[in-house]
Formats: sequence, C-alpha cells, structure tokens
Amino acid sequence: MAGRAPSSARRWYAEAAAIARTHQHTRATRLYVSGLIACAALTDDMDTAESLLPDLEQYAPSGFMAGEGTLGTA
Repeated sequence: MAGRAPSSARRWYAEAAAIARTHQHTRATRLYVSGLIACAALTDDMDTAESLLPDLEQYAPSGFMAGEGTLGTA
C-alpha cells in the first residue's frame, strides 16, 4: 500500500466492522477488525493495533477468508 491507501482502508475497515457488529455478523466482524489492525500497524499506530487485539480474539476463527482473518495478528 502506498500513499493514502492505508488510511482510506483503515476508515473502510472501521465502517465495515461497525456495520457487521450492528448486524451481529461475527465472521465478517473478525475479518474487518483484523484488517483494521493491519492498517493501524501499516501507519505505525501500534498502540491502536495492540488495543484492538482483544476485540479480534473475542471472535472465533470461522474458516471464512482465513488468511485475511489473521492479518491483524501477523
């Protein structure tokens, strides 16, 4: 990712995670929180990335897009 991509992606993941939580879609919530963590790390915001890890861990892996669902812990 280059330029504004991480910050734009971070906003999109945050919005998607909020919508998924509202509709109790746990598979998607894990995926979006993981992406949010990865974007925070890419923008050197390690405090936010670390603070979101417990949020990610409350959603069990489902096998749905398993690779993307673990980006945040990488």
